[in-house]
Amino acid sequence: SVAYSPDSKYLASASWDNTIKIWDISTGKPVQTLQGHTHAVNSVAYSPDSKYLASASRDSTIKIWDISTGTVQTLQGHSGWLNSVAYSPDGKYLASASDKNTIKIWEISTGKAVQTLQGHTHAVNSVAYSPDSKYLASASWDNTIKIWDISTGKLVQTLQGHSSRVNSVAYSPDGKYLASASWDNTIKIWDISTGKPVQTLQGHSYSVNSVAYSPDGKYLASASEDNTIKIWEISTGKAVQTLQGHTGVAYSPDGKYLASASLDKTVKIWDLDFDNLLRSGCDLLNNYLIAHPEVLEELSSCQTRARLVAAATVLVIQGEKLARDSDIKGALANFRQAQQWDKSLQFDPEKKAREL
Repeated sequence: SVAYSPDSKYLASASWDNTIKIWDISTGKPVQTLQGHTHAVNSVAYSPDSKYLASASRDSTIKIWDISTGTVQTLQGHSGWLNSVAYSPDGKYLASASDKNTIKIWEISTGKAVQTLQGHTHAVNSVAYSPDSKYLASASWDNTIKIWDISTGKLVQTLQGHSSRVNSVAYSPDGKYLASASWDNTIKIWDISTGKPVQTLQGHSYSVNSVAYSPDGKYLASASEDNTIKIWEISTGKAVQTLQGHTGVAYSPDGKYLASASLDKTVKIWDLDFDNLLRSGCDLLNNYLIAHPEVLEELSSCQTRARLVAAATVLVIQGEKLARDSDIKGALANFRQAQQWDKSLQFDPEKKAREL
Protein backbone atom coordinates (compact mmCIF):
# COMPACT_ATOMS: atom_id res chain seq x y z
CA SER A 1 0.00 0.00 0.00
CA VAL A 2 1.13 3.53 -0.82
CA ALA A 3 -0.48 6.90 -0.06
CA TYR A 4 0.37 10.47 -1.04
CA SER A 5 0.03 13.22 1.54
CA PRO A 6 -2.68 15.67 0.41
CA ASP A 7 -0.08 18.46 0.31
CA SER A 8 1.91 16.37 -2.24
CA LYS A 9 5.14 16.62 -0.25
CA TYR A 10 5.42 13.05 1.01
CA LEU A 11 4.61 9.46 0.15
CA ALA A 12 3.94 6.75 2.75
CA SER A 13 4.55 3.07 2.02
CA ALA A 14 3.43 0.08 4.07
CA SER A 15 5.53 -3.04 4.23
CA TRP A 16 5.48 -6.65 5.32
CA ASP A 17 8.66 -5.87 7.31
CA ASN A 18 6.24 -4.37 9.93
CA THR A 19 7.29 -0.78 9.17
CA ILE A 20 6.05 2.29 7.32
CA LYS A 21 8.39 4.60 5.48
CA ILE A 22 7.78 8.27 4.73
CA TRP A 23 9.48 9.47 1.54
CA ASP A 24 10.29 13.04 0.54
CA ILE A 25 8.86 13.34 -2.98
CA SER A 26 11.29 16.08 -4.01
CA THR A 27 14.39 14.02 -3.21
CA GLY A 28 13.12 10.44 -3.40
CA LYS A 29 14.74 9.78 -0.02
CA PRO A 30 13.14 8.22 3.09
CA VAL A 31 12.82 10.79 5.88
CA GLN A 32 11.11 8.63 8.51
CA THR A 33 10.67 4.97 9.39
CA LEU A 34 7.67 4.37 11.64
CA GLN A 35 8.08 1.31 13.85
CA GLY A 36 5.60 -0.17 16.29
CA HIS A 37 3.52 -2.78 14.50
CA THR A 38 4.37 -6.40 15.29
CA HIS A 39 3.13 -7.86 12.01
CA ALA A 40 2.86 -6.89 8.34
CA VAL A 41 1.39 -3.45 7.58
CA ASN A 42 -1.27 -3.79 4.88
CA SER A 43 -2.59 -0.26 4.44
CA VAL A 44 -1.78 3.40 5.06
CA ALA A 45 -3.87 6.57 4.72
CA TYR A 46 -3.11 10.24 5.33
CA SER A 47 -5.47 12.55 7.19
CA PRO A 48 -6.91 15.31 4.96
CA ASP A 49 -4.64 17.92 6.59
CA SER A 50 -1.51 15.77 6.01
CA LYS A 51 -0.63 15.92 9.73
CA TYR A 52 -1.42 12.31 10.60
CA LEU A 53 -0.96 8.90 9.03
CA ALA A 54 -3.11 5.88 9.84
CA SER A 55 -1.77 2.36 9.38
CA ALA A 56 -3.57 -0.98 9.46
CA SER A 57 -1.71 -4.17 10.31
CA ARG A 58 -2.04 -7.90 10.56
CA ASP A 59 -1.35 -7.44 14.29
CA SER A 60 -5.07 -6.44 14.57
CA THR A 61 -4.32 -2.81 15.40
CA ILE A 62 -4.58 0.57 13.75
CA LYS A 63 -1.97 3.15 14.58
CA ILE A 64 -2.33 6.88 14.07
CA TRP A 65 1.04 8.58 13.73
CA ASP A 66 1.66 12.28 14.30
CA ILE A 67 4.01 12.94 11.40
CA SER A 68 5.71 15.97 12.96
CA THR A 69 6.43 14.40 16.37
CA GLY A 70 6.42 10.68 15.67
CA THR A 71 4.02 10.06 18.55
CA VAL A 72 1.48 7.31 18.02
CA GLN A 73 -2.04 6.39 19.11
CA THR A 74 -3.11 2.73 18.90
CA LEU A 75 -6.72 1.76 18.18
CA GLN A 76 -7.72 -1.72 19.30
CA GLY A 77 -10.96 -3.61 18.80
CA HIS A 78 -10.57 -5.88 15.80
CA SER A 79 -9.78 -9.56 16.32
CA GLY A 80 -8.28 -10.39 12.92
CA TRP A 81 -5.91 -9.06 10.30
CA LEU A 82 -6.60 -5.52 9.13
CA ASN A 83 -6.56 -5.13 5.37
CA SER A 84 -7.51 -1.51 4.76
CA VAL A 85 -7.87 1.86 6.44
CA ALA A 86 -9.43 5.10 5.15
CA TYR A 87 -9.97 8.61 6.52
CA SER A 88 -13.28 10.31 5.92
CA PRO A 89 -12.73 13.40 3.69
CA ASP A 90 -13.87 15.65 6.56
CA GLY A 91 -11.18 14.14 8.78
CA LYS A 92 -13.55 13.24 11.60
CA TYR A 93 -13.63 9.46 11.22
CA LEU A 94 -11.52 6.51 10.22
CA ALA A 95 -12.79 3.27 8.68
CA SER A 96 -10.97 -0.06 9.01
CA ALA A 97 -11.57 -3.40 7.28
CA SER A 98 -10.89 -6.81 8.79
CA ASP A 99 -10.48 -10.37 7.57
CA LYS A 100 -13.11 -11.28 10.18
CA ASN A 101 -15.80 -9.87 7.84
CA THR A 102 -16.32 -6.60 9.74
CA ILE A 103 -15.71 -2.88 9.31
CA LYS A 104 -15.27 -0.47 12.19
CA ILE A 105 -15.78 3.30 12.19
CA TRP A 106 -13.54 5.18 14.62
CA GLU A 107 -14.06 8.70 15.91
CA ILE A 108 -10.72 10.46 15.58
CA SER A 109 -11.25 12.90 18.46
CA THR A 110 -11.84 10.12 21.01
CA GLY A 111 -10.08 7.14 19.45
CA LYS A 112 -13.24 5.08 20.08
CA ALA A 113 -15.04 2.71 17.73
CA VAL A 114 -18.50 4.22 17.21
CA GLN A 115 -19.85 1.66 14.74
CA THR A 116 -19.24 -1.92 13.67
CA LEU A 117 -20.63 -2.68 10.22
CA GLN A 118 -21.61 -6.31 9.66
CA GLY A 119 -22.99 -7.92 6.53
CA HIS A 120 -20.14 -9.37 4.53
CA THR A 121 -19.71 -13.14 4.69
CA HIS A 122 -15.98 -13.18 3.99
CA ALA A 123 -12.92 -11.00 4.61
CA VAL A 124 -13.27 -7.28 3.85
CA ASN A 125 -10.29 -6.22 1.78
CA SER A 126 -10.86 -2.53 1.05
CA VAL A 127 -12.86 0.48 2.24
CA ALA A 128 -13.37 3.90 0.65
CA TYR A 129 -15.35 6.96 1.72
CA SER A 130 -17.56 8.90 -0.67
CA PRO A 131 -16.27 12.46 -1.30
CA ASP A 132 -19.05 13.94 0.87
CA SER A 133 -18.15 11.59 3.79
CA LYS A 134 -21.75 10.31 3.94
CA TYR A 135 -21.18 6.81 2.61
CA LEU A 136 -18.61 4.05 2.84
CA ALA A 137 -17.95 1.43 0.19
CA SER A 138 -16.47 -1.93 1.18
CA ALA A 139 -15.01 -4.67 -1.02
CA SER A 140 -15.03 -8.27 0.12
CA TRP A 141 -13.84 -11.73 -0.74
CA ASP A 142 -17.54 -12.70 -0.75
CA ASN A 143 -17.54 -11.26 -4.34
CA THR A 144 -19.64 -8.23 -3.37
CA ILE A 145 -19.32 -4.53 -2.72
CA LYS A 146 -21.49 -2.94 -0.06
CA ILE A 147 -22.44 0.72 0.39
CA TRP A 148 -23.10 1.86 3.95
CA ASP A 149 -24.81 5.00 5.27
CA ILE A 150 -22.36 6.34 7.83
CA SER A 151 -24.92 8.37 9.79
CA THR A 152 -27.04 5.30 10.53
CA GLY A 153 -24.61 2.42 10.04
CA LYS A 154 -27.17 0.80 7.76
CA LEU A 155 -26.46 -1.10 4.57
CA VAL A 156 -28.01 0.77 1.64
CA GLN A 157 -26.75 -1.21 -1.37
CA THR A 158 -25.05 -4.46 -2.29
CA LEU A 159 -23.35 -4.43 -5.68
CA GLN A 160 -23.10 -7.83 -7.32
CA GLY A 161 -21.46 -8.68 -10.63
CA HIS A 162 -17.92 -9.85 -10.04
CA SER A 163 -17.38 -13.60 -10.33
CA SER A 164 -14.60 -13.69 -7.75
CA ARG A 165 -13.15 -11.82 -4.78
CA VAL A 166 -13.25 -8.03 -4.84
CA ASN A 167 -9.90 -6.57 -3.80
CA SER A 168 -10.26 -2.80 -4.00
CA VAL A 169 -12.78 0.01 -4.36
CA ALA A 170 -12.44 3.72 -5.17
CA TYR A 171 -15.01 6.50 -5.55
CA SER A 172 -14.85 8.87 -8.49
CA PRO A 173 -14.06 12.47 -7.41
CA ASP A 174 -17.66 13.54 -8.06
CA GLY A 175 -19.01 10.62 -6.00
CA LYS A 176 -21.30 9.39 -8.80
CA TYR A 177 -19.36 6.25 -9.65
CA LEU A 178 -17.43 3.52 -7.89
CA ALA A 179 -14.60 1.47 -9.37
CA SER A 180 -13.90 -2.06 -8.17
CA ALA A 181 -11.00 -4.45 -8.80
CA SER A 182 -11.38 -8.21 -8.65
CA TRP A 183 -9.70 -11.59 -8.78
CA ASP A 184 -11.79 -12.20 -11.91
CA ASN A 185 -9.18 -10.05 -13.76
CA THR A 186 -11.63 -7.21 -14.39
CA ILE A 187 -12.46 -3.73 -13.16
CA LYS A 188 -16.07 -2.60 -12.98
CA ILE A 189 -17.40 0.95 -12.92
CA TRP A 190 -20.68 1.20 -11.01
CA ASP A 191 -23.32 3.94 -11.21
CA ILE A 192 -24.06 4.64 -7.55
CA SER A 193 -27.56 5.96 -8.29
CA THR A 194 -28.68 2.66 -9.85
CA GLY A 195 -26.28 0.15 -8.30
CA LYS A 196 -25.58 -1.20 -11.80
CA PRO A 197 -22.23 -1.65 -13.55
CA VAL A 198 -21.89 0.73 -16.51
CA GLN A 199 -18.48 -0.48 -17.68
CA THR A 200 -16.34 -3.60 -17.36
CA LEU A 201 -12.68 -2.94 -18.12
CA GLN A 202 -10.84 -5.97 -19.43
CA GLY A 203 -7.16 -6.27 -20.28
CA HIS A 204 -5.34 -7.64 -17.27
CA SER A 205 -4.38 -11.31 -17.42
CA TYR A 206 -4.51 -11.93 -13.68
CA SER A 207 -6.12 -10.68 -10.47
CA VAL A 208 -6.52 -6.89 -10.20
CA ASN A 209 -5.37 -5.76 -6.76
CA SER A 210 -5.88 -2.02 -6.66
CA VAL A 211 -7.69 0.85 -8.37
CA ALA A 212 -7.34 4.64 -8.07
CA TYR A 213 -9.08 7.52 -9.84
CA SER A 214 -7.12 10.48 -11.16
CA PRO A 215 -8.07 13.70 -9.32
CA ASP A 216 -9.93 15.01 -12.39
CA GLY A 217 -11.91 11.76 -12.70
CA LYS A 218 -10.95 11.26 -16.35
CA TYR A 219 -8.67 8.28 -15.78
CA LEU A 220 -8.49 5.18 -13.63
CA ALA A 221 -5.29 3.36 -12.70
CA SER A 222 -5.38 -0.38 -11.99
CA ALA A 223 -2.60 -2.60 -10.65
CA SER A 224 -2.59 -6.35 -11.20
CA GLU A 225 -0.88 -9.57 -10.22
CA ASP A 226 0.16 -9.75 -13.88
CA ASN A 227 2.77 -7.15 -12.83
CA THR A 228 1.30 -4.34 -14.91
CA ILE A 229 -0.44 -1.08 -14.17
CA LYS A 230 -2.97 0.11 -16.70
CA ILE A 231 -4.27 3.64 -17.14
CA TRP A 232 -7.85 3.63 -18.44
CA GLU A 233 -9.66 6.52 -20.08
CA ILE A 234 -13.08 6.56 -18.42
CA SER A 235 -14.95 8.13 -21.35
CA THR A 236 -13.94 5.35 -23.75
CA GLY A 237 -13.18 2.44 -21.41
CA LYS A 238 -9.87 1.96 -23.24
CA ALA A 239 -6.45 1.32 -21.70
CA VAL A 240 -4.31 4.22 -22.88
CA GLN A 241 -1.10 3.23 -21.10
CA THR A 242 0.47 0.10 -19.63
CA LEU A 243 3.28 0.39 -17.07
CA GLN A 244 5.37 -2.66 -16.27
CA GLY A 245 6.22 -4.00 -12.86
CA HIS A 246 4.04 -3.27 -9.83
CA THR A 247 0.82 -4.28 -8.07
CA GLY A 248 -0.50 -1.33 -5.96
CA VAL A 249 -1.26 2.27 -6.98
CA ALA A 250 -2.00 5.81 -5.75
CA TYR A 251 -2.33 9.06 -7.70
CA SER A 252 -0.57 12.22 -6.58
CA PRO A 253 -3.04 14.99 -5.65
CA ASP A 254 -2.20 16.92 -8.85
CA GLY A 255 -2.68 13.82 -11.02
CA LYS A 256 0.73 14.16 -12.67
CA TYR A 257 2.36 11.20 -10.94
CA LEU A 258 1.43 7.67 -9.95
CA ALA A 259 3.05 5.79 -7.07
CA SER A 260 3.16 2.01 -7.16
CA ALA A 261 4.20 -0.63 -4.64
CA SER A 262 5.26 -4.23 -5.03
CA LEU A 263 6.54 -7.34 -3.31
CA ASP A 264 9.92 -6.57 -4.93
CA LYS A 265 10.54 -4.22 -1.94
CA THR A 266 10.49 -1.04 -4.02
CA VAL A 267 8.20 1.93 -4.54
CA LYS A 268 8.11 3.52 -7.98
CA ILE A 269 6.97 6.98 -9.04
CA TRP A 270 5.66 7.22 -12.60
CA ASP A 271 5.51 10.52 -14.50
CA LEU A 272 2.06 10.78 -16.09
CA ASP A 273 2.38 14.44 -17.11
CA PHE A 274 1.88 14.34 -20.88
CA ASP A 275 3.79 17.59 -21.36
CA ASN A 276 6.76 16.17 -19.47
CA LEU A 277 6.60 12.98 -21.54
CA LEU A 278 6.60 15.05 -24.73
CA ARG A 279 9.56 17.10 -23.59
CA SER A 280 11.49 13.96 -22.71
CA GLY A 281 10.69 12.45 -26.10
CA CYS A 282 11.79 15.62 -27.89
CA ASP A 283 15.07 15.61 -25.99
CA LEU A 284 15.72 11.98 -26.91
CA LEU A 285 15.08 12.81 -30.59
CA ASN A 286 16.99 16.11 -30.53
CA ASN A 287 19.66 15.26 -33.11
CA TYR A 288 17.16 13.59 -35.40
CA LEU A 289 14.78 16.58 -35.27
CA ILE A 290 17.57 19.03 -36.09
CA ALA A 291 18.70 16.89 -39.03
CA HIS A 292 15.11 16.53 -40.28
CA PRO A 293 13.52 20.01 -40.18
CA GLU A 294 10.44 18.71 -42.00
CA VAL A 295 9.68 16.51 -38.97
CA LEU A 296 10.38 19.32 -36.49
CA GLU A 297 7.98 21.56 -38.41
CA GLU A 298 5.15 19.11 -37.65
CA LEU A 299 5.96 18.83 -33.92
CA SER A 300 5.20 22.24 -32.41
CA SER A 301 5.76 20.89 -28.87
CA CYS A 302 9.40 20.16 -29.77
CA GLN A 303 10.13 23.58 -31.28
CA THR A 304 12.44 25.18 -28.74
CA ARG A 305 14.41 28.30 -29.71
CA ALA A 306 17.76 26.46 -29.70
CA ARG A 307 16.39 23.55 -31.71
CA LEU A 308 14.85 25.82 -34.37
CA VAL A 309 18.07 27.82 -34.79
CA ALA A 310 20.10 24.63 -35.19
CA ALA A 311 17.59 23.22 -37.69
CA ALA A 312 17.63 26.52 -39.63
CA THR A 313 21.27 25.86 -40.52
CA VAL A 314 20.28 22.46 -41.90
CA LEU A 315 17.49 24.11 -43.93
CA VAL A 316 20.00 26.49 -45.52
CA ILE A 317 22.34 23.61 -46.42
CA GLN A 318 19.42 21.65 -47.90
CA GLY A 319 18.26 24.76 -49.79
CA GLU A 320 21.69 25.29 -51.31
CA LYS A 321 21.69 21.68 -52.58
CA LEU A 322 18.22 22.12 -54.06
CA ALA A 323 19.33 25.31 -55.86
CA ARG A 324 22.34 23.54 -57.33
CA ASP A 325 19.98 20.82 -58.57
CA SER A 326 17.89 23.58 -60.23
CA ASP A 327 14.97 23.18 -57.79
CA ILE A 328 14.61 26.92 -57.22
CA LYS A 329 11.11 26.65 -55.74
CA GLY A 330 12.27 24.10 -53.14
CA ALA A 331 15.36 26.14 -52.34
CA LEU A 332 13.30 29.30 -51.76
CA ALA A 333 10.93 27.43 -49.42
CA ASN A 334 13.88 26.19 -47.35
CA PHE A 335 15.62 29.58 -47.20
CA ARG A 336 12.44 31.37 -46.11
CA GLN A 337 11.66 28.74 -43.46
CA ALA A 338 15.23 29.04 -42.16
CA GLN A 339 14.87 32.82 -41.84
CA GLN A 340 11.63 32.39 -39.88
CA TRP A 341 13.37 30.09 -37.43
CA ASP A 342 16.59 32.11 -37.17
CA LYS A 343 16.07 35.86 -37.48
CA SER A 344 19.83 36.44 -37.67
CA LEU A 345 19.97 34.94 -41.19
CA GLN A 346 20.08 38.09 -43.30
CA PHE A 347 20.21 37.29 -47.01
CA ASP A 348 18.00 37.59 -50.09
CA PRO A 349 16.55 34.08 -50.69
CA GLU A 350 15.89 34.67 -54.41
CA LYS A 351 19.34 36.15 -55.05
CA LYS A 352 21.02 33.29 -53.15
CA ALA A 353 19.06 30.67 -55.08
CA ARG A 354 19.89 32.27 -58.48
CA GLU A 355 23.60 32.57 -57.65
CA LEU A 356 23.79 28.84 -56.84
